[in-house]
Amino acid sequence: MKDIRSQWNNYCNRGLDVYHQEGTIAFLKKGFSFSSLILKNYFYKTRYGSGTSILSRDWDNLFIFDACRYDDFCQVAPYDQNRINTRQTVGSNTNEFLTKTFSGEQLHDTVYITANPKFFKLWDDLNQPKTIFHDTISVVDDWDTDLGTVPPESVVECARSCHAQYPNKRLLIHFIQPHYPFIGPTAARIQKETGKTIGGSPPKNNQVSDSEWSEEDRFSSYVDAINAGVSRQEIRTAYRESIEQVINCSQPLIDDLPGKTVITADHGEHLGDKPVPRGGQLWGHPPGVRSTALRVVPWVECDFHNRKEVATDPPQAQSSIDKQVIDQRLHALGYN
Repeated sequence: MKDIRSQWNNYCNRGLDVYHQEGTIAFLKKGFSFSSLILKNYFYKTRYGSGTSILSRDWDNLFIFDACRYDDFCQVAPYDQNRINTRQTVGSNTNEFLTKTFSGEQLHDTVYITANPKFFKLWDDLNQPKTIFHDTISVVDDWDTDLGTVPPESVVECARSCHAQYPNKRLLIHFIQPHYPFIGPTAARIQKETGKTIGGSPPKNNQVSDSEWSEEDRFSSYVDAINAGVSRQEIRTAYRESIEQVINCSQPLIDDLPGKTVITADHGEHLGDKPVPRGGQLWGHPPGVRSTALRVVPWVECDFHNRKEVATDPPQAQSSIDKQVIDQRLHALGYN
């Protein structure tokens, strides 16, 4: 009941925003969808449960692809379809995933490498009363100003360095792709034709500083992109190409790391799906939503020869994090 009340409060607040911004008719239409979605959430949880934590599974190296749907992953992944299993994840966005997975945990046999700034935004809350990981490595500063995101190559390079530094630690490697802004030929073409990326905000050129990023450089939502003439199929293609990019970049790392490597996602992504019959289309990964598109994610156990010899050691001192930079990066990734 507590979960339902929380969702109801979220949807009431969202309903007020819709009413003030879009008017009474939009409020009534979306109110029906919101109410139906709350009921669907209840029945979804009753049927599938609250999800399975990655910490209850067996792995030495875990690759997290951010906002990666199971069905689109299956379409482009170069793996035998029989090896691509599913996992019901614990959250519908990164915030929920991190909070429900790591709050109160102590994983001093694990090093967390992340390109997603969210963990550092939640740092004070998550790392209480004790530091979670043996070490937490940020790749957020390896920002590509042309792409408006952290490219997967930077995460792979960082993971290699971490393995050399911590050969007896499990590696939790959090890529930002396929989370928007997308990377790949279709995303590049959309940006060239419209002058904007979808959901991200890169500067107009490499000389423009973070503080001068403009909302004119991005579509703030999928719907804005569609209203500007970008088709739903183009968005889906750009999304799948981002999955291909992160798979292709990470594959050599899978081959080189010792131990059991697994690929999964923190959550999925709605791409115009209708989770409620006769309801409206849903885009992105809103909090508190239980749906197949958001909660069913891939789980791929890669071939391996030997397991890692993992040891637990006291955590490393964490270097200071520039909170202003974290906020800027989050904004650039579409977190408002």
